Amino acid sequence: LFIHQGVLSIERGREKLATFSKTLSNAKVIILGASEDDFKHFISHYHLDKSVFFYVGSVPYNILNQFWKRGDAAIVMYLPTYINNRLCAPNRFYIAVNNKIPVLVNKDNPVLNNFVKEYNAGGFIEDIQNINDLARFLNHSYPASLMKELIDVESNKFVYFYENI
Repeated sequence: LFIHQGVLSIERGREKLATFSKTLSNAKVIILGASEDDFKHFISHYHLDKSVFFYVGSVPYNILNQFWKRGDAAIVMYLPTYINNRLCAPNRFYIAVNNKIPVLVNKDNPVLNNFVKEYNAGGFIEDIQNINDLARFLNHSYPASLMKELIDVESNKFVYFYENI
């Protein structure tokens, strides 16, 4: 089960998500947070098999992690269209790491790309071309201490930045 949380917009990589969904044979993508109209448009616009998805919609924040605990992997994408997207460190990435599930991100986002490469926290959605690629990705694991390492390293970067302004 792949978790996708958030809107289904161009900037959040909906085309890449559509392409990826066509490689799935026995896996599903759960859609959290998108509106039903956007989900229907996504399915029709890209001519997708609706049975590949579980549409949930909005979820109260206090139970959101219950969905994440059931995921096998997460999909977190921000196209580098805007500066905010290029520099983001989305909470969905940290939720996935905290739940010890690998993260698929888009290669062209420098922050997400760096997180995946530096911390070995997952892979790139563009690299999943077939069922074998998918199986390799789903066998990915990382140390249980990754979340603590992320907190320590990224907190130190943050403090260093503000001390040196």
